[in-house]
Amino acid sequence: MEDAIAITTVLSAIEKIEQLPLALQAYEESRKQRVDQIQAATYQAKQQLHLKDEKAQLARDTQRKADSETNSNSDVVKMQHSYWVWDAAEVARRALEDILKTIKAPGHHNPH
Repeated sequence: MEDAIAITTVLSAIEKIEQLPLALQAYEESRKQRVDQIQAATYQAKQQLHLKDEKAQLARDTQRKADSETNSNSDVVKMQHSYWVWDAAEVARRALEDILKTIKAPGHHNPH
């Protein structure tokens, strides 16, 4: 969903076809760090949630229960929460604005 929102945002913001490479660059820049974070968090969640060792499962479950009772969120819960608060459109819009500002900056050669 975030990819769709980001690409739609940058494509709808450009005014001419010559800006398409800039829009695609902004899309990539707006998504790269986020995708890397999600991949790392997913790998971490996999490690925590799919334990084969019973002792490790018990230790994990005991810790999660203790965290719940003290109203502490685990890294997995924090990661899941971050999915709901991330504004992919705003991040993509800012990435495109930054690129366009750079292009318009004095001394920058703009081939378009």
